Amino acid sequence: MTSFPRRHQLQTVVRPVWRALAGMAALVLSACASAPLDLTPDEWDSLTPEQQQLALDKQAEVDALSSSLSIEASRNAALSAISESARNIRVDARRKRARLGDILECALEESQGGEAVGGLPLAPVGFDVVRGEAKTIGVGLAARVKDRSQVIPPPYLLFLDYADSGLVLRLCSESSIAPGVPAPVDRCATVAAPFRDFSNGIDRVITVPDLIASASVRCVFAPGAPVQVIDIQDDLEQKPVSVSP
Repeated sequence: MTSFPRRHQLQTVVRPVWRALAGMAALVLSACASAPLDLTPDEWDSLTPEQQQLALDKQAEVDALSSSLSIEASRNAALSAISESARNIRVDARRKRARLGDILECALEESQGGEAVGGLPLAPVGFDVVRGEAKTIGVGLAARVKDRSQVIPPPYLLFLDYADSGLVLRLCSESSIAPGVPAPVDRCATVAAPFRDFSNGIDRVITVPDLIASASVRCVFAPGAPVQVIDIQDDLEQKPVSVSP
């Protein structure tokens, strides 16, 4: 019977203490937390309660928008990764099946370097690229160049983007902006031809801004299984030719 009053007395003492501690904690947290909208502590303190509430509301809107943009950016990054993975799978499949028109073989010769190379001659380079593939190759200085001290050391990077159609190859001095997003047109040389011309081999003279002032390029389809092309001007998705036994 005597314990109840003591417990009651204890509670009446503890409750105010906890309230005081809670108030102090709130003050400490308020002091440590940064003011909304990048306001300085002095600017925050100079605001009326109504202005402070308005600032808090605006900061909440900014936080919500930032969160939304972050989610959208993450979603776009995931979609880009999926798209790039699908592209790599298609490229690997085309390289393995090696039908006529799947792989383009090219050679750069008689290349004169652009401003980035100090106008010096470049070494010949050969490469192959699969339909739908984007890749990077290195280009070096010609062996006869004696004074290499005045230019950026090689290799110089040449970015290749071979269209899914199999009819357009772009050679660029800049990489693509993002997977599936080509480099700016004014940073590239474009080599385009109908299917039949690529089958027989084509010769072009190209200029790649900053990197190659002038070069001869020859491209031809690598040997492969014969295909049937419905329309050589449209996107190329070759169909294998059936051979009767």
